[in-house]
Amino acid sequence: MKRPRGRTLEKVTFWIVFILLLVIGIISAAFAMDSFENYLNPYPYSILLCLIGILIAYVLSLALKKYISGLIENIKDYKGVFFGLSLGFIGICLNLGIRTNNFLSVMKYSGEVTILDKSRRIGGSRDAGHSKIHFVLNGKKISYNCNYKYWETLYIGDRISIEYYKSKLGSDYIIYTDEINY
Repeated sequence: MKRPRGRTLEKVTFWIVFILLLVIGIISAAFAMDSFENYLNPYPYSILLCLIGILIAYVLSLALKKYISGLIENIKDYKGVFFGLSLGFIGICLNLGIRTNNFLSVMKYSGEVTILDKSRRIGGSRDAGHSKIHFVLNGKKISYNCNYKYWETLYIGDRISIEYYKSKLGSDYIIYTDEINY
């Protein structure tokens, strides 16, 4: 028995949309991860955004399960579809969350701070390294990652220009205005 041509078109459309969502999610996550470097405490906010992405994927996969199972007969384990949707929506939620946080943030400080200390750890194959500078801002000692090329030009006692942004969502971040050139 031949299958109607409309079903094949629906399958192709589904796979195109699925792969596009996956690629857009991965690219969005890559851009978002680059921005998380500036956050003072990125983990709670990023975990919340990931959970929101998983929740959206779960609800959407439950809503579409019957349709997709009827469309693609050889799907025996639906976990792969859920996993793909999760990856896509996690990336999109991370990127939208970063953009929303940046939009809702207000600059609280723009000026110079003095470097109290520097630290560097060289990463291995399974361990990421870091280049940190330490300074005091509003009475709190802050340890902050920066670009290695920028880090190696700095010395203890140097003054650097920063901008401190206070977020309404609770994810404050700092931008080194001098680091842009490195």
